[in-house]
Amino acid sequence: MLGTALLIGCNPTPNSSATNPSAQAQPTLPSSEALETTPNPLTATATKPAWVFCNTEFHGCTFTGLRKVRYVLSGKATVKSFYGGLNNCNADNFGLSRGGDGAATCDYASSYQTKTIPNPMPGMGGLGANVTVPLGHPGFAGPRVEPTDDFGAPSDIGAFREPCDVSHFSFDDPLVALGKPGASHLHMFFGN
Repeated sequence: MLGTALLIGCNPTPNSSATNPSAQAQPTLPSSEALETTPNPLTATATKPAWVFCNTEFHGCTFTGLRKVRYVLSGKATVKSFYGGLNNCNADNFGLSRGGDGAATCDYASSYQTKTIPNPMPGMGGLGANVTVPLGHPGFAGPRVEPTDDFGAPSDIGAFREPCDVSHFSFDDPLVALGKPGASHLHMFFGN
């Protein structure tokens, strides 16, 4: 058992990306790793991933967790990390200008990215001295609310809904043990 979930300041909604066509294993091609959009000091496991077919160019797919996704065109691949899915398999999503002939495809790594964290209370809940947990959503660099001239339907409720994914796992409890890192069982955090 991983522990409990703590929901802070958001309303989770299911991922509405395009559905994954019948997934099939694809052969591994040489790749040139591209920098991730949001640099993350926590690195994923160093093993080379096995790849699963995502979709053809200009289509998307869904998957769970933070995974490496590769864009393959003319026998060359560029890799970037995405959380929960890819809404459009195109060069723009990988920071590229489309240079090459033929149809592009996207594949995602068969396993999600993880990190290992030390357990301050080994043995509690059957967990060892170190616990491997999935990496969460890297978050967004800026505000997600923008001004608009669209006033919508009149309402006395001012509200909006923002999808909220797993942000991280830790042995902290900001409600019961505020300011005491590592003083709790393992928690899964959503949002900020």
